[in-house]
Amino acid sequence: MADPMLPSAVEAAAHHSPTLIESMLRSLTNGVVTVGLDGVVTYMNPAASRILRLDDSAIGQPLADIFEGFNAWVVEAIEEANASGEEKLLPNSEFFIAAEDDWIAANLTVVPLRDAAQASLGVMLVIEDVQREKELRRTMSRYLSNEVIDRLMVQGDAGLGGSSHEVTILFSDIRGFTPLTERLGASETVAMLNEYFSFMEDVVTNRGGMIDKYIGDAIMALFGSPFPSENDAANAVQAATDMFQVLHILNARRAEEGKGAIRIGVGIGTGTVITGNIGSPKRMDFTVIGDPVNLAARTEAATKTYGADILVCDTTWARLAEKPRSRRVDIVRVRGQTRPTGLWEVLAHRPDIADAVIALHEQGFDRYVAGDWDAALRCFQQVLDARPEDRPAALLAERCRRFGLAPPSAWEGVVDHE
Repeated sequence: MADPMLPSAVEAAAHHSPTLIESMLRSLTNGVVTVGLDGVVTYMNPAASRILRLDDSAIGQPLADIFEGFNAWVVEAIEEANASGEEKLLPNSEFFIAAEDDWIAANLTVVPLRDAAQASLGVMLVIEDVQREKELRRTMSRYLSNEVIDRLMVQGDAGLGGSSHEVTILFSDIRGFTPLTERLGASETVAMLNEYFSFMEDVVTNRGGMIDKYIGDAIMALFGSPFPSENDAANAVQAATDMFQVLHILNARRAEEGKGAIRIGVGIGTGTVITGNIGSPKRMDFTVIGDPVNLAARTEAATKTYGADILVCDTTWARLAEKPRSRRVDIVRVRGQTRPTGLWEVLAHRPDIADAVIALHEQGFDRYVAGDWDAALRCFQQVLDARPEDRPAALLAERCRRFGLAPPSAWEGVVDHE
C-alpha cells in the first residue's frame, strides 16, 4: 500500500521552499501525480513516469487523455474521491500499458488536496509499484501455498532463518524409472517428468506443502516448513492420497496417447529438524536437515519391499487426529536410525482391499508381534487366500514360518530393514 505518511509529509514540506518539496517528491520510490481542478496533470515525479511508462509530455495534458480505455477507472476513482472529500484506496489495481500490450500491478491512493481554508485544489495520485511483488508471488506459488507466501511477504528473511521444529516430510519416486528412461529416450523422459511434476506440484501446494527439491525422478516435499501447524501430518497424508488420484487421471490421458503408465511410491516421516537457508554466499537453498529426513527417505524406499503405495512412520500416524483406512505392515529399524518405527500402509485410495482383509491382517499382526507364529500365520494365509498378490501378508507369513522353526531371541516385534 502507499505510504500513509506521504500526504502529511507533503503538507509539512509546504511550509518550506518549493525546491524542497520537489526534491522530496523526486526521491520517492512511490509514484506521485498531481491533477488540478480542471483535470489537467500539473506534476509527475520520476517514479510515476517509470511505473506508468510516461514522459514529461504528460504534464499539461488532461488526465482523461492519459487514463482512457482500460484505464478509465482512474478518472472515475478521482471523481468519487472529490465527491466524498476523503482518500480512496485502491489496492491490487492494474494499469494497462498500451505500448507494451501488458498490465502492471500497483496500489493506488487518491488523495484530495485542500488549502488552508479547506478549498479544493485538485487531487494527488500516489502509486506503489507492486509488479515485482506480483512476479515474485507468481514464482513462489509454484512451490508454496498462498498462506505461506503471505507470511513470507510480511516476515521477509525472518521467516527463512534457522529454526528447529517438527516437520512432516514426504518423499516420492517413480517405480522402474531406469528401464522407463531407456525405453523412452532422453527427450521423451524430460517431457514425461515435466508433465508429472507439474501435476504433483499442484497437489502438494494445494495441501499446504512446499516442494523442497527434485532429485532425479523423486520429489521431496515439506509440510510445516517454514511455518508449522497442527495439521501438517494430516495434510501430507492427504497429499499422498491426492497424488494417486491425480496420477490415475494423468495415466488415463497417457493411455489415450499410447503412452505407458507411471507408477510411484510415497513415504512420509515426521520429526524435529533444523530448517533455514543453507548453503554458500553464492548459492543458498531453503531446506531441512536431520534424522527425520533420512527416515522419510527410507520409508519411501520400503514401499518397494512391501508393495505399498503409501507408507507412513509411527510419529506421522500418531499426529493424525482422524485415521485413514490403513494397516500396519511392520515394525522396523531402518538403516541410519537407532529407534524402531512402525510402518503403516495408507489405503484410503485402495477400495480393492476390503475392510475384512484389513481386519484379518491386523489380527495376524497382533499375534505376530506377540510371538504367536502359528496363529499369525493362519491369519496371513487367509489374507493371501483372498488376495494372493498381497505382498505384506506374504512377507509376514514367510517370516512366521521361519520364526516358527527358529524363534528369534528377545523378540520385541522389531526387525532391521536396509
